[in-house]
Amino acid sequence: MRIDGDEIHIIWCVDDVLSAVPRLTKDQAREVLHEAYRKHDAEYGIAWVTFEIYADIMFPKEECE
Repeated sequence: MRIDGDEIHIIWCVDDVLSAVPRLTKDQAREVLHEAYRKHDAEYGIAWVTFEIYADIMFPKEECE
């Protein structure tokens, strides 16, 4: 997180997604991260559980095992 004058910057990265959902590949984690960005809702933000939810929708556990 960074404060820059009148703005704040909160940065999530692929490694964050992998920390939340370690069963994903790096490419899958990147897709989850991009989906979270595309579907971002300012009312709810992005949290660790956001990555878990999108990962479960996009890459169901049985497909990754």
